[in-house]
Amino acid sequence: MNHASPELPADPARPSAHTRAPRPDWAAHAAVGLILALWAATIFLISPPRGQTYPGAIPWSPDSLLRPITELMSLGGLVSTARGVEIKTLAFHVAVVLALLLAAAWAWRGGPGRALPEPGASRAVTWAQLLLVGWVAMSLASGAWSADADLARGQAVLYGVGVLWAVAVSRLICACRVTGVVVGLTTLTALGGGLCIWYYLERNPFHRPGFPLGNPALLGAAMLTGIFPAFGLVAAWLTAPRAERSRASPFHAVLGAAALVPLLGCLWLTGARAAWLALLAGGAVAVLVLVGRRMRLALAGAAVALLLLTGTLLYQYSHLDLTMARGASTRFRVYAWRYAAELWQTRPFTGCGAGIYPRVAGEMAATDRALDPAAFMSEIVEHAHNELFEVFAEIGLVGGVTFVGGLVATAVAVLRRFSRRGPAADTALALAPPVVLAALVADALVGVNPRLPGGAALLFTMLGLTWSVCRERSAGAATVDEVVDPVAAEPHRRSPLVALACLMAAASVGYFAYRDWAGVRAEYGAQRAVARGDHGEALAASQTAAEHLLDPVRRIATAQTSLRARAGLAQVALESLGEAEASNAAATRQRAVHLCEAAYGASIAMRQAVPALERTSALAAHAAEWLAELHRPTDAATAAEWRLRAEVSWRQQRRRTPYDVETLLALLRYRATLPTHVAYLRDALREGQTDQEWYRALARLSQAPDFERALANLLAAVGPLTPETDRDTLMLSAAPEAFRLAAAYQAGRGQYDTAIAGAARAAALYEPLRSRIPERVSVALAEQADYVLRRSLADTPEAVRLLELALSKLPAIQEQKFEDLARPFRQRLVRVLLVAGREDDARVVQQAATRDREHVDEALATAYIDLVISFARRETEAERVRAWLASALRLAPDNLLAWSWQAWVEARDGDIDAVQATLDAAQRAGLPPRSLEIIRRSLCREFPPLCAELGHDAPP
Repeated sequence: MNHASPELPADPARPSAHTRAPRPDWAAHAAVGLILALWAATIFLISPPRGQTYPGAIPWSPDSLLRPITELMSLGGLVSTARGVEIKTLAFHVAVVLALLLAAAWAWRGGPGRALPEPGASRAVTWAQLLLVGWVAMSLASGAWSADADLARGQAVLYGVGVLWAVAVSRLICACRVTGVVVGLTTLTALGGGLCIWYYLERNPFHRPGFPLGNPALLGAAMLTGIFPAFGLVAAWLTAPRAERSRASPFHAVLGAAALVPLLGCLWLTGARAAWLALLAGGAVAVLVLVGRRMRLALAGAAVALLLLTGTLLYQYSHLDLTMARGASTRFRVYAWRYAAELWQTRPFTGCGAGIYPRVAGEMAATDRALDPAAFMSEIVEHAHNELFEVFAEIGLVGGVTFVGGLVATAVAVLRRFSRRGPAADTALALAPPVVLAALVADALVGVNPRLPGGAALLFTMLGLTWSVCRERSAGAATVDEVVDPVAAEPHRRSPLVALACLMAAASVGYFAYRDWAGVRAEYGAQRAVARGDHGEALAASQTAAEHLLDPVRRIATAQTSLRARAGLAQVALESLGEAEASNAAATRQRAVHLCEAAYGASIAMRQAVPALERTSALAAHAAEWLAELHRPTDAATAAEWRLRAEVSWRQQRRRTPYDVETLLALLRYRATLPTHVAYLRDALREGQTDQEWYRALARLSQAPDFERALANLLAAVGPLTPETDRDTLMLSAAPEAFRLAAAYQAGRGQYDTAIAGAARAAALYEPLRSRIPERVSVALAEQADYVLRRSLADTPEAVRLLELALSKLPAIQEQKFEDLARPFRQRLVRVLLVAGREDDARVVQQAATRDREHVDEALATAYIDLVISFARRETEAERVRAWLASALRLAPDNLLAWSWQAWVEARDGDIDAVQATLDAAQRAGLPPRSLEIIRRSLCREFPPLCAELGHDAPP
């Protein structure tokens, strides 16, 4: 209900609340410019790595107008960083330093006073600020009991920088300036949304757009900062009585309507579901603020009841599996929330330390990652995807209350401030910061945007503007008795102590900002060194980055880079032993031993310090194996000790990543029971496509006398399982992989009917697991098609059907990622289509599978040669083999493998004249003498009687 009094007649002798202060408010003017500059830097500044762009981006057209704009945004390539967005964080830190210096000058010199405070709202703002300062202090103090004090301090500094910015904005910006700030921010955000749409259409329509903020979720949230004010301008003009409409109202309404087009368009393209939820949350908050008290209580009660009902239904129908059949991103969030809850339970009152979540969550996710790999996109579980949960996990109930209390006090201030409102247009713009803040907080409850570069600037700017709005009463909401000169109402006095505190805070923020930027530059240097293969430079740069960076996630990532650089140095030293001169061999060997020992020690230390990293045990195992090889010629006992350490590390790695192919194949080199080795071979199939190393391991292991019995026992254990079995049971039993293993073994023995049945059974068991391991059913179908083709070429139509079915069952993902995923299946389909004599259809499929369309003929020739390799030794397919070779040479006349197999076919038939004719034809086709010599030697090794006729000595 509006309690504003009717306008008073103008009295020239007495300035009204609408009258500007006679003294210019220089601090407010400067602060407005600083906020707009920060907003522009957050949206438009980028620092892309040199020579990199989005995968699959359309090349720049010569006449593109967007290219010079993006070059200007990247400052002409002057600054490059690892992820291309770290410059936004630098801009935020610089803005905070300048704001604190401005606040110090304002406190020292004084300035115009502020309007009357809103009763109750101003006190609530003060409490909110004190509570959030307590949150920062608690985060900083948590380093005393954290397992990693450096991570806690770095995270606390990031929190503190944001709170200092919000406090400075609220002190420097008076309520009367918020309107101009909101209009400016909306304009900049709309320009950013338009730029996003432009870049998406011209440059990269294959991915969800993240440009220019770098992340689609953050970009979607950023659009909310313009959508609410723009919508408020339009709504205020439409709902305001005609008498209250000012001359500027139509212009504001048109500006808001025009801004909504790029803002909503960009939000739609990002596909950020969290942002849409936040949009609904912000709208709900706006309604709650604007309605009366009774209606507000009724709506709040209805919302609580709806939440309770939703939670009850979830619990009742999910069978205690909160992830149910939802998308991978939703399932991941549920996992991340659970890890935060478990971490909080470890120390419920004080928490485990700020920034601790990414350090340990990865290890907590090991079992879930094994059961539901599709839900995890990266090695490190970086954040809890719920700011509230992560804060409670970091600093416990005691510190979490300060964080929640600060937000609650801010909400109380907003409700008290808008209990009395002025004209609709003024209210719409004044209400925009609180509504946007509520939306960003809602987004933070299901995402990580406040912890991304640029995200903190958005959130804490809105927090500061909200405090500024709530501190002062608007002139439109003033009563008759309160229409006084704002300068006389609350003069601003000089405060040297406040100025000194601001200067000290500015110096502290500047120091940490400098260190963080030095870490960012070192991180990029490490990345470039890794790309060059310069492990020494990568090690030095990554260590510097790990010491200077504030963000815990980036510190962990650079620590991992340094560990891999150590392993790279050790491997290079090991490889250099073969090239070392005899006089320098001992020194080279000693250096290799020293580097391998350093790599092993660093891996063990990293495994204990950062449990979230997955591959530390594997790196330790590699280093131990290298040391065993180095000591084996001279010290058998030491070599045996290192080999034992390698085995222990491999087994630790398997506990962390139970289906890692490298780990499982490495464990086959160590002593264990035959059933255990068979289980290793089975589990290695979980990753999907098999390679030649796996087939070689199967061939070696299948020579064991009791292999068939061990395999039979494995199949008997999973025989009763069906596609209707519980999904967790299917995943833990590895039943589909057991049937694939048996099928591969039977196919190697020529028992293709049994192999086909096993692959079909595996595909059926994979079907209910598609939400967790989406492409495995396609892998099983492709293997089944391979066995069908190998059984008889007459069954080619069935093989084609199976491969087309495999392609149809691949997950529907982003187009370019789908092309990469579908490529091996299309390559198999090409081979089968060529067998069927459908070269034109095979060409179409090959064009879809080949990135470079100019090499389609060469790829088809390679497919023909693969068929020759598979069936050349079948005498019944001799005519087909000759036809395939002819087709391969037609497509690629100078293909060495094709000519080599053509000569092999003639040599197998014992026709030396035909062999010589083939060599002459190869020479005419352009094969160099060295290639011809290679063909002769290979023929001589396989057909010794032909050596003399080919001009070679018989092989020894």
